[in-house]
Amino acid sequence: MPRHRKFLVASLAMGLAVTLGTATAVYATSLPGGTTVTAALKAGTDMTFQGNIDSVSITVSCTTFTGSATLPNSPASTIDLNGPPTLSGCTDTSGGSDTVTTNSTSGPWVLSTKGKKAPYKLTLTIPKAGATFASNVIPGCVITAAPKKPVKVTGKYDGTNTDTVSNGKIATKGAGCTSTTAETDASVVFSPSPGPPPF
Repeated sequence: MPRHRKFLVASLAMGLAVTLGTATAVYATSLPGGTTVTAALKAGTDMTFQGNIDSVSITVSCTTFTGSATLPNSPASTIDLNGPPTLSGCTDTSGGSDTVTTNSTSGPWVLSTKGKKAPYKLTLTIPKAGATFASNVIPGCVITAAPKKPVKVTGKYDGTNTDTVSNGKIATKGAGCTSTTAETDASVVFSPSPGPPPF
């Protein structure tokens, strides 16, 4: 089965956006506090950024996405990642090799959860200017995700180990080129399986 698109990001930076509601899920994982849970793309899939640069459509596919968080010792509805996630193995439809760089300069990457039963809402917050994109075939162009403030993406967590994101929207900004908006689609698997919810 061919790899399918995971993250559709309209200006090629890590994007993620949807506002949290007021209800929050309770700490229910069977894993002990202090356990580190890792996140990676679902087997056989790529992370894909899709959008426009200078009004030209372009798609970037990354073969690897990884992140991690350490479970708290007490009930919580939010948790900071252990650091910004990483992306690698990225190429684009213009024939270029691409670099997606993430950082936590303006604040942490944060997971938040809400809901009382599966599918739970699981949101990843990207800090302000928390990710950039550059292609070796578009010299001088750097796309920044969340250029003015943090943005969020909410997915549906199945209560076992998989979070699926569809049609998230974000703001982006280009330097040396133009870019303004993004959409995202993703499927990420947690290991070891945290159960409901992951923190």
